Order: sequence, then C-alpha cells, then structure tokens
Amino acid sequence: MRAVLWVFGICTVFFGLIWLSKDRIITFLFPERIEVTTQGNVFANDITIKHTTWDKTDTLTVYHIGTQKLHAISGPGLNYFLVFEGNDLIGAFEYYSRQSHGKRYHFYISGKQDSLWMDMKISGWGSSR
Repeated sequence: MRAVLWVFGICTVFFGLIWLSKDRIITFLFPERIEVTTQGNVFANDITIKHTTWDKTDTLTVYHIGTQKLHAISGPGLNYFLVFEGNDLIGAFEYYSRQSHGKRYHFYISGKQDSLWMDMKISGWGSSR
C-alpha cells in the first residue's frame, strides 16, 4: 500500500509540473516565427520590427538586421507590431491573439521610388487578424 501511495504521489507531482509548464513546452515545440519578404528598394537588413501589447508598457525588438531576436513574441489579447526602416516608423499592425504560441508572422514590404506597400499575414494556432 505504501508503494502505491509513493507512485501515486510521484505521478501527481510529475503531471502537475507538466501542467504548470505547458505553455513553455508548447512554445518550445511550436515557436513563433517572423518572416520578412522585401521587394524593390527596401532591404531586409534595414527593417526592424518591434512588438508591444495593448497597454504599451514595454516595447521589445523582435526582428533586427535580418534575424529574429525573440521566440515568444505575443501574448493573449491585443498586440501591435511596429515596423521601422532604419529609424523611421513606416507602419504598424494591430491584431488580437487568443494564444501566445505556434504562429507565423509574414511581413511583405515593397518599395518603389518614394512609396511603400506593406502587408502582414498570420498563420498557425489561434491566428486571427
């Protein structure tokens, strides 16, 4: 009887720890990804993308000089991406997220002479725009 209680206790602690860490495990297995496609006179190495939430208390750089900086990007609720070319803000995207893992954000930026066209597509778990 004592052995059964030990096994039950160990299993309860093990599954409890997994339950408490499920968001970290899912983010590790299904990381968020940022992809930037540029055309014309815009270059990916000049693009910086920053992320902030609805309360705008903290702004994090998530993409800079052609590489993704953070793997856990968004949180549940209203989120914003701010797109910069050099030091100039060239666009902002707002979206609502139910889950904070497993999404792919694809930014399309095209430039011709003095005009810019931008689009963002979100795919993956819980993506809505």
